[in-house]
Amino acid sequence: MHLPPFESPWRISIVGCSGVGKTTLARHLATQLQISHIEMDGLFWYPHWQAAQTEEFRDRISHAVAQPEWVIDGNYRQARDLVWQRATLILWLDYPRWRVMQQIIWRTCKRVVLAQPLWNDNRENWRQAFFSRDSMIYYAWSTHPQRREEYNWLFSLSEFEGRVVRLRSRQETEAFLNQLPTSSKTP
Repeated sequence: MHLPPFESPWRISIVGCSGVGKTTLARHLATQLQISHIEMDGLFWYPHWQAAQTEEFRDRISHAVAQPEWVIDGNYRQARDLVWQRATLILWLDYPRWRVMQQIIWRTCKRVVLAQPLWNDNRENWRQAFFSRDSMIYYAWSTHPQRREEYNWLFSLSEFEGRVVRLRSRQETEAFLNQLPTSSKTP
């Protein structure tokens, strides 16, 4: 795998199905490249799991990606155009379904047991996590094939040529990270 010929400014969008590790990778990249991390979920969710209205969400995203450098994680279709038109690199985490399920079940259990606060102090609970149609575990399972098909089609379009890196495993992700500089900032 070879890194596309991109240098600073880094504007990286990380996409993939729920639970694949977008936010974890984004945090790592933000630290490694010393750039801002933008979490789309944090801009979308208000307290008590209230969703932002589309125009307000788009305004928040537009403001966030106006920065010169960033890494953003998320799949929100209603703001995809704003992110992708500014992104210099799109990382598609396309892990197998079994790996995603392993990761999202572990992550969800940890969040529930530790009552970890998420965006705007929202928290997952046992009922929501395991016994609801709103469960992220159920959502990840049911949307994984559609997400893969959608991104296969989208990223075959010429406008994305040379800007997308598809990472199919943790090993490929590690190899990708090892090719990156340690900072986008010049001394």
